[in-house]
Amino acid sequence: TIFAYGQTSSGKTYTMQGSGTIEDGQGTGGGVVHMAARDIFSLINNDPERVFLLRVSFIEIYNEEVRDLLVSGNDKVLKIREDNTRGVFVDATENIVTDFQSLLSTLFAG
Repeated sequence: TIFAYGQTSSGKTYTMQGSGTIEDGQGTGGGVVHMAARDIFSLINNDPERVFLLRVSFIEIYNEEVRDLLVSGNDKVLKIREDNTRGVFVDATENIVTDFQSLLSTLFAG
């Protein structure tokens, strides 16, 4: 989970994606999202004996509403739910990603 919180124009977007867009940070640049993704896939590549399943969601909390950024149309607003086993959660869209590029493509779609 990567969470950015702060008032308008405080640098959340820059911190998460670096200068430019999510897709611009594919090289050595980029923000926290790019650095975390590179680390995750580096660790996966270093452990070929293990099978990994990575799922990614992309949500935002704005004006006290939780929105699914991977859904287009009017069904974006999510209900906050609570369960004894899972704790507090939302039923956001989850996409399976297999590499650095598929992760960035999913986030760019949001």
